Amino acid sequence: MSMDDTQKQRIVDGVKDIAGKVASLNNTLVGFGIFSIFALTSPDDGLLGTNAKLTIPFAGVVSLKTFVFVGPVVLIALRVAIYVNFSHLRALTHTLIENSIELPHSIEIQRQLILRFYNYFVLYFFTPLVLGFFAWKAAAIDGWNLVAMAFIFATALHVFLVYIRIHDKYFGKRQKKTDIQVLIVTSAIACIVCFLTINNWSEYRRPFNLPRSDLSNLFLIQQNFSKADLTYAKLDDSNLGGASFDGASISYASFKNSHLNSSSFKQLNAFLANFSDSRLIGADLSSSYFSQVNFSGTDLSRVKFVGSDLSGSSFVNSNLQRADFKGASLFLANLRGADLRYALNLTCGILVQAQDTTDIKIDESLNCNLN
Repeated sequence: MSMDDTQKQRIVDGVKDIAGKVASLNNTLVGFGIFSIFALTSPDDGLLGTNAKLTIPFAGVVSLKTFVFVGPVVLIALRVAIYVNFSHLRALTHTLIENSIELPHSIEIQRQLILRFYNYFVLYFFTPLVLGFFAWKAAAIDGWNLVAMAFIFATALHVFLVYIRIHDKYFGKRQKKTDIQVLIVTSAIACIVCFLTINNWSEYRRPFNLPRSDLSNLFLIQQNFSKADLTYAKLDDSNLGGASFDGASISYASFKNSHLNSSSFKQLNAFLANFSDSRLIGADLSSSYFSQVNFSGTDLSRVKFVGSDLSGSSFVNSNLQRADFKGASLFLANLRGADLRYALNLTCGILVQAQDTTDIKIDESLNCNLN
């Protein structure tokens, strides 16, 4: 049925209006995505409750941890809005072409190769790319699998949209049955990947990157810092009870006056770290390099030093009761005023390696000549 001039003009005006909305949404999506990528490359201390904040345009100030979970929701909402408006725009554009109506200048410009490539990239690849950055950032904290699921399913959906676009362009009209089959296959693959990711969380977890970070005065009980980079980090006056630092790098880090009871520091490098006046009751410091570490005034009762290198470290006035020194080295360590009573696997051979044993307290059964 032919259209009169009024109907044609309404369609043209509708195309211009929706094209403007699509362009505006595209620019908003790209701007938010670029902002997100830069924000997500910031240090990880913002994921642990520090004062690090992000100022989001038109939204205000939020913490990095909040942004990691809210950002994907905003991104997906923008992408859905673009899809709805773009689908409407394509339908109206086809109507214009079928009725031999001249396309508005704004649509003709979008058909240029560079702009077409830009639009395709934004429509089909940009959102999964940015969601990948969100999933990578969130992979260091609990709950990251929610962001990972958003990334996986969004990627699967965009694969399906790419299939639709390619089929429409090169193979003509699609069959509904085939579309459903392709959607089921891509969804099934996404579900399998999600299942494997969730059930093997520890294998995909990203270690914290926290060199020179200030994590003082924080409550981080049972936090997982395994394999983290905490070189020169400051964790003074923090509650880190039950935290795991296994395999981490904590050289030059400071833990002064912190609560570290029952924490784990296995198989790590703690060269020149500072634990003075801290509490590490029942902690596990086995098989690690604790050379020239400051343990002065520290409560190290029931700590495991099994197989650790404690050479050159200071234990001045520290409590080492019931600590386990099996296979440990105290070469040139300063034990002045340390309490080593009831220590396990402590031998004269280990003690004589120390540089200063003045005023130490040891079991009477250890008849060592420490002069």
